[in-house]
Amino acid sequence: MQLPFLRQAALRGGLALGAALGGPIRAHGQTMDPHMSALVRFANRGVGRVNGGLEGLRARYESGPRWTGLRPERSVAVSALRIGDLPARQYLPRGAARASVLYFHGGGFIIGSLDSHDPLCRRLARMAGVRVVSVGYRLAPEHPFPAAHEDAAAAWAWTRANLPGPLVVAGDSAGANLAAGVALAGEPDLQVLLYPVVDMLHQDGLYPSIELFKEGYLLTGEGMRECARLLLPPDQDAADPRLSPLRADLSRASPALIATAGFDPLRDQGLAYAEALRRAGRRVTLLEEPRLVHGYADFAGVVPEARRAVDRVAAAIRAELE
Repeated sequence: MQLPFLRQAALRGGLALGAALGGPIRAHGQTMDPHMSALVRFANRGVGRVNGGLEGLRARYESGPRWTGLRPERSVAVSALRIGDLPARQYLPRGAARASVLYFHGGGFIIGSLDSHDPLCRRLARMAGVRVVSVGYRLAPEHPFPAAHEDAAAAWAWTRANLPGPLVVAGDSAGANLAAGVALAGEPDLQVLLYPVVDMLHQDGLYPSIELFKEGYLLTGEGMRECARLLLPPDQDAADPRLSPLRADLSRASPALIATAGFDPLRDQGLAYAEALRRAGRRVTLLEEPRLVHGYADFAGVVPEARRAVDRVAAAIRAELE
């Protein structure tokens, strides 16, 4: 029973040593958190390299919380749900919940599950004092676009019919893409987007961070292209507003809380989306984490700055609701 705790303790010790000996990564005028830097260096040396193709990648991602994820929040009540044909999981904090949050996990539309994001959903439920319902939407390439986006729309319809308000839609990375699409019509009281992908065209030069951080910072340019290849059917228009909400009409979009990471190829998409929403007259709260990488919530169990960043998101949700 103590094995996951011992694994994390050993990894935290290794990262602390790596931080002390290696110091922070510095690039493009930015300085990365020292513990995050140590983790990135480990990854770049091939520690934990994945074999076995997509199935191997999925298995590795599912095992991630045991190594790098937050410890379970025992005060949060967890129960299984079904939303139509989709598996879902509900997280209830102690006391009255401030709101109901529909959450979509990240993973490039090809990996991730209820389990991979269980620690994060527990943390948000406790720290923000909200009900969280996490949805296991269909993944590519078995279910290419628009399957996940249709599942997101169906899950939102269920949320509106079954959960008490205020109603929030949230997600990280690919899940933030789904959440942003749901929020275009303005039905959610708030959209919460962690390091979102909001423009699947990825036009050269439009988002400098894609070129600046395309190699060596965990999420890579090649990885993003592979996710898009597996997600999109041949001849699919990547400018479809469901895929690229940045190119949609934002005049009715829900108020937004957007979190970005400094060493993230997708950083400038998140910043551009915040600016586009503001130009459309929508309220935006931007949380910039200049010392972290894409997917930092996945490492919140072993990188203290990542845990604090997750808690800043929870505090911002609470503040928006208050």
